[in-house]
Amino acid sequence: MVTGAARQFFVSYAGPDRAWAEWVGWQLEHAGHRVELDTWDWPAGDNFVQRMNEALEKADAVVALFSASYFASGRWTHDEWTSALATRNHVVPVAIEQLTAEQIPDILSGRMRCDLHGMDEQSATAALLTAVNGPARPEGPVAFPGALPESTTAAEVPDGQRPRLPGSLRPDVWNVRRRNPDFHGREAQLGRLRRDLLSGRHSLIQSVHGMGGVGKTQIAQEYAHRFASQYDLVWWIDAEQADQLPVHYTELADRLGIAKPEAGTEANARALLQHLRTRQRWLLILDNAEAPRQIEQWLPEGPGHTLITSRTPEWHGIAHQTSLDVFSRADSRAYLQARMPALTPDEADGLADDLGDLPLALAQAAGVLSSGMPLERYRQLVTTSGARILKEGGAPGYPASLAAAVGIAEARLAESHPDAAALLRLGAFLGPDPIPTLWLETARSRLSSVLGDPDDPMWLPTALQPLGRIGLARTDQASFQIHRLTQAVLRDGTDPARAERIREDVTALLGAVEAGDPDTPETWPTWAALASHLTAQPVTVTNRPELRPTLLDAVLFLLRSGQPGTARKLAGAFHEAWSSALGEDHADTLTALQYLGHATSDLGKLNEARPLIQDALDRRRRVLGDNHRDTLQSANDLGVIVSLLGEQERGYRMHEDTLNRRRATLGDDHPDTLHSAHGVASTLHTLGEYEQSRLLDEDTLNRRRRILGDNHPETLRSAHSAAVSLQALGEQEMAHRMHEDTLNRRRATLGDNHPDTLRSAHSAANALSLLGKYEPARRMDEDTLDRRRATLGDNHPDTLHSAHSVAIVLQNLGEYEQSHRMHEDTLNRRRATLGDDHPDTLDSVFGVAIVIGELGRPSAAAQLLEDTLARRHLLLGENHPDTLHSAHSLAIAYHNLRRFPEAVELLEDTLDRRRRLFGGRHPDTVRTVNVLANTLTSMGKRHTAQKLLAGLKPGVKNPKKQGKRRFGRKRR
Repeated sequence: MVTGAARQFFVSYAGPDRAWAEWVGWQLEHAGHRVELDTWDWPAGDNFVQRMNEALEKADAVVALFSASYFASGRWTHDEWTSALATRNHVVPVAIEQLTAEQIPDILSGRMRCDLHGMDEQSATAALLTAVNGPARPEGPVAFPGALPESTTAAEVPDGQRPRLPGSLRPDVWNVRRRNPDFHGREAQLGRLRRDLLSGRHSLIQSVHGMGGVGKTQIAQEYAHRFASQYDLVWWIDAEQADQLPVHYTELADRLGIAKPEAGTEANARALLQHLRTRQRWLLILDNAEAPRQIEQWLPEGPGHTLITSRTPEWHGIAHQTSLDVFSRADSRAYLQARMPALTPDEADGLADDLGDLPLALAQAAGVLSSGMPLERYRQLVTTSGARILKEGGAPGYPASLAAAVGIAEARLAESHPDAAALLRLGAFLGPDPIPTLWLETARSRLSSVLGDPDDPMWLPTALQPLGRIGLARTDQASFQIHRLTQAVLRDGTDPARAERIREDVTALLGAVEAGDPDTPETWPTWAALASHLTAQPVTVTNRPELRPTLLDAVLFLLRSGQPGTARKLAGAFHEAWSSALGEDHADTLTALQYLGHATSDLGKLNEARPLIQDALDRRRRVLGDNHRDTLQSANDLGVIVSLLGEQERGYRMHEDTLNRRRATLGDDHPDTLHSAHGVASTLHTLGEYEQSRLLDEDTLNRRRRILGDNHPETLRSAHSAAVSLQALGEQEMAHRMHEDTLNRRRATLGDNHPDTLRSAHSAANALSLLGKYEPARRMDEDTLDRRRATLGDNHPDTLHSAHSVAIVLQNLGEYEQSHRMHEDTLNRRRATLGDDHPDTLDSVFGVAIVIGELGRPSAAAQLLEDTLARRHLLLGENHPDTLHSAHSLAIAYHNLRRFPEAVELLEDTLDRRRRLFGGRHPDTVRTVNVLANTLTSMGKRHTAQKLLAGLKPGVKNPKKQGKRRFGRKRR
């Protein structure tokens, strides 16, 4: 019973200790407490982090089950106990195995803990309840320590209905092979399996199915060992031959002493099934069962558990099913690094990617690499000689190598289902992603290597069914999928003549797919499926002339959908192949070169992109002429790259020339013309011509809305640019609303991590900051920075824009030291990637100057600002808004140094230029008036200062209410 009031406990444990967690949870609830345990209370699909935080918040105390696994790196247990300490939750440490002092973190080592390991169940229960309820003084005499213990009555709850103390008992009947010491991962799957077996909502018969090599047998074996103490009987049966089940059952009946030699095999098997109906705590494992309907009659009933492993998913109506897939990438890395500790995380990640995270292949790779083969050599052989290398490497716990297993299964399939075998071989020459069955239906008449009656409407389902049943493919209603290594083994085993016929069929199949316009997001799901197969084996498809238009459109899709890395790799392969086969000036070769330059630019490699784009333009001018549509596209691309490299004037001239040519040849409303108009507006903005930029942006936006629709990516680019221009012109509220609308539309059409979406998020954060909403701006800036780092890399120009913005918002929040560190890091990266005089680099120098001024170093700030002003004056011109920002800030630095005359001179000149550029009501103009008035007052010229302030017109926007100045240029 509970001492005092019942309490709420959260049980924190590592996956391998799940049986302990269930035992502890049950004991606490039986004692009257309330318990939250993930395996009992959290349905599949819930947000784990959110549920963990909620549980920690509700709990009166956290019961932490200490073990070596609990303190292993990378586990959520670290977050649980640190969160509990941070929120001042009471932590009850319970050691369930022997631990050394070095294994326990210092912050926990001084806490008194309850040790349960080595105890019997009664003693462990008493120790646990004492730990959670607290110690109590004895109410009567203390027993003599030398007396023999009296026998005690067992718990009132029947043994079969409560968890046992883990490790306290071993099943009396047991034939499971020894535990695999190399087993890693699969914690979520083991947890789900345990929950399902314990749940009254499901059948107590569970099947785990999946393709060959995913580790079905391994997970069943680990389950048996991990939860062995919860059973009295655990019996493993090789169930591949269904007609042998009665024989195996008779062996178990004999072990239990219920077999009658004279009764015969079937009678003894029936007797076993009858016995299991009344027996508690048994686990029967039917491994590699492949004939559900034949096995169904021999499945036991009763208060025990039956676990089936199988390649086939056809267990509907017989067992509750769990599909087992390949390892998660985290599990793959953990497994490889445990087997080969010298592997770096990146090396493990690359090898896992090559092997498609298939557990059997990972085990074989570990075997080969441990024998001394260099990693790079092994990875090369996987690509070039997959079937050969996949024969090598011992994989304990697996009956055969992957190559052997695939070969045996294919031979069996070819003999019993030739149509399915032909479909399997065709799929082997496609990519490892799902293959839509609609493609096969559409192209059926063009496929010479696929057997079967072309007029039979059921030929495809009939051919697909055996693939799933034998575990060589994963099938569903709309597609089928073959693992990349299975494909490699099948391809290597196909003779050259047959392989060529299959490649022709692959060409016909992919060429028949009508994917649509790759510029339109609605077509992207189809393009994503098609591109994955086009890119899987670029050498196979590159030399097929009829596929060249589709291949180029696939690259365009990758560019438009924000996948420049894959686009660059593919365009580079096409350009290299077609330069040799077709010539460097062939139209398709030049389109591949154009896309290669575009992708390189999108990756932020601007200096590498420029010569590629220039080469494409020069060749197209020579071959096609100055006004050809393709030539003008290359001219547009060069204008973009020149502007991005900081050559704003030249970029403007190039965009304007391309716009004029496109208007003359294509018309004002052609999408290409509007693309050039957008480019001109962008360069006008970077040149500080905000009003002209706004007018052109709005015109382009209206035309794009009319022609392309409100949510087309090009329309949203114009909407984004128009909002940036409004922001630069001081219309902060209107700009914020427009940024929010564009951001929401981009999220809906492009996704959260598309580069365009992240540009909108970046601009929306800027708008919030300019409105003085620094905390929400900070959250949005930091989220955008994290996403850009993950998708674009640390040194991409867009990532550095976000880093710069985060540094500024930290400065606005008064976190000057952190802001300074971030500005310095961004400055160093921009100098390395863009050069000292790039406008972005100067933005960072400017940011450093401002923040060191805030840190009380006005002289150093003034020196940096003087240098930045001189560079901006030379690069951008004396009237550019960025040049005026530098002059304004330098004047403030002079004021802080009490160099008032110099400050006044600079402020008067800046005020005059800002009035002419923006007018008297612009926030920047008003700021300069206020700073000048303050400086004049400090000089004793109060009357002049008051006269200056009185000159501000009524209704002028107060910049103090709009937030501090976000130093640097507005981003397009």
